[in-house]
Amino acid sequence: MRGNVTSVFFSPSGSTAAVAQMMTEVIPAKVSKKDVFTKPLIKDLVFESTDFLLVTVPVFAGRVPAVCLDSLKYLKGNQTPVIATVVYGNRAYDDALLELTDLLTMNGFAVVGSAAMIARHSIFPKVASGRPDTADGEAAQRFVHRCLEMAKESSFGECGVPGNHPYKAGGKLTLYPTGNEKCTVCGKCAAICPVGAIPKDQPRLTDATRCINCTACMAICPEKARGYEMKEYPEMEKKFLANYSRRLEPEFYYSS
Repeated sequence: MRGNVTSVFFSPSGSTAAVAQMMTEVIPAKVSKKDVFTKPLIKDLVFESTDFLLVTVPVFAGRVPAVCLDSLKYLKGNQTPVIATVVYGNRAYDDALLELTDLLTMNGFAVVGSAAMIARHSIFPKVASGRPDTADGEAAQRFVHRCLEMAKESSFGECGVPGNHPYKAGGKLTLYPTGNEKCTVCGKCAAICPVGAIPKDQPRLTDATRCINCTACMAICPEKARGYEMKEYPEMEKKFLANYSRRLEPEFYYSS
């Protein structure tokens, strides 16, 4: 490849990073990785037409998380070929893929391919447990290989993806993770929370008005002391499992 290859991803619980890793493994070049969850962008990151970019983000309630968009707006392209990927928990990705491709196109990128991948649901982890799996990885790598071949062309058509304008309104769950008696007040959860929903001096608590259910606090807790403790959770989990346990497959779209 002529230019630089960069993988930008936003991965609170690690699942989106796993998808991003699968996709880059097939690229025959050094890949620079930028985790904009742990290190949000605060200034423009500019790419040339000879570069190649992969952007992989999670879906929250059918949309790209607002805190993620705060970083992605700094990505600036010059007709730079890009693969846009959203990762969702086996329910639906609604308008998220359209939202991501819209943003990248508006910022000067040429979307050569778009993908909707599945990972274990962050709030109800019994759904899509074990995803992304080997089959997901193989499908994703075939997709990336085809996109790399298409990127050799001098121009690209539109990459049409499902979704609606205006985008659906973002939802807000009544569920949110809290700490239990196993909490040692180490503070790691408060430090990693992207929206400041966990008080540093009382990390067992959660500000429900701020929490976005990214579950980064649960993933980083060394004692596994954070989780969904509210009484409504078991019934909500039961209903979610009944409606969304059927395996969905990745979807791939290419520029015309």
